[in-house]
Amino acid sequence: MPHCSRLILGTSLIAEIRKMGEKRSLNAAPDSDRVAALRSLPRDIVQSMSREEIRAFLHEDIWPDSLKEKLKDYIVHED
Repeated sequence: MPHCSRLILGTSLIAEIRKMGEKRSLNAAPDSDRVAALRSLPRDIVQSMSREEIRAFLHEDIWPDSLKEKLKDYIVHED
């Protein structure tokens, strides 16, 4: 697995994540491990993700194929 450097999210991306959270107010807050994982991804990967992909990353168990493709070098499959 490639080394992941810690990502410091820009204020605009943080604002977008908060907006998504407000829209999904009926759902629980994202898991802290998922938020930490998102923050650890390289900036260019996170910036390439759409709002829907970020929402899926933070809240869904099944990810769209486009997100899986973007994260293929960072996904560890459990056996």
